[in-house]
Amino acid sequence: DCIDNPELPIIVAKKSAQIGWSELTNNAIGRWIHTDPSKMIMAFPRLASARHYSREKLKPFFQGTSVLKEIINTKVAKESFNYFEFPTGFLKLITAGSVGAMKSSSIPRIIVEEPDDLKADVNGQGDSLDIVIERQKTIPTRRKKLIYGGTPTDKDFSKVDDAYLKSNQLVFKADCHSCKELHELSFDNLYEDDYQDRKIDEIYGKKNPYSSHYKCPHCEAIWSFSDKKQNILNGMKYGYKGWHANRPDITGIAGFAFNELLSSFEASHYIELSKKRILAQLALEKGEEGKLKSFTNNNMGKAYASGITSMEVEEMRSLRKNYIEHVVPMEGLV
Repeated sequence: DCIDNPELPIIVAKKSAQIGWSELTNNAIGRWIHTDPSKMIMAFPRLASARHYSREKLKPFFQGTSVLKEIINTKVAKESFNYFEFPTGFLKLITAGSVGAMKSSSIPRIIVEEPDDLKADVNGQGDSLDIVIERQKTIPTRRKKLIYGGTPTDKDFSKVDDAYLKSNQLVFKADCHSCKELHELSFDNLYEDDYQDRKIDEIYGKKNPYSSHYKCPHCEAIWSFSDKKQNILNGMKYGYKGWHANRPDITGIAGFAFNELLSSFEASHYIELSKKRILAQLALEKGEEGKLKSFTNNNMGKAYASGITSMEVEEMRSLRKNYIEHVVPMEGLV
């Protein structure tokens, strides 16, 4: 609905893994090529990312969709991994590190993959995301669309998290099968029981991931995995297809927050999510933050704030020291 809405020039997705985002962007591209062709670019942080996306996702999608296979110039598509030509338009895959690629003609439709991985400065010419967005400056609002979705990284440094905060901040609320109350699915409502008889598992410690269960925060009814799927479908009959805006006063930017509890894939079952969370918490107790950061970013779909330092950006800035650029000081470790 938002992709087809001309009143929404910008769509942001702050997302976890395993939500089918690539399929969504592919279908948007396919629909545009088929019904409303124009110039389009997809921006990637690295060349390898663009190549992988083209080979594993885009080309099979074009080849497997008969109407697109007829429209797209097959000769050009075979010769290039990053350029697809069709009547009155094209799709170009670029890397955000390429200033030349981004300073070409005006582009009405832009999709940016993983904004947090983009370069903060491209050859001294500024932030790569800003340079990409500049390609739409001369395009009328109702004709342009900027879609960028990605996994947030560190709090206060995440481009996608910052963009979401500037949006209408949509969250999905599901309908409880027991009390019929709506709530945003949260990992705060995912629980594990302790092992019986004070057992300490050699992998998971006290918590038993196989006892993982989800509780409604209103009535404490237990949701099975199939209950969760159905409750999400039921939630879609409310409001804006289940999505509720925390900032309804913002009308030009639609921002979606996805976490993996919204996923219906078996790989996102409660048990699998509990295993990852328990192992992350155990690692943190040993002073290793990596797994918790990964779980927060990739499963919870949130920007990570260090639980060890909890240091704000301004505080960190006040403690910085002046070093010669490109020279590691004696105390530094690489």
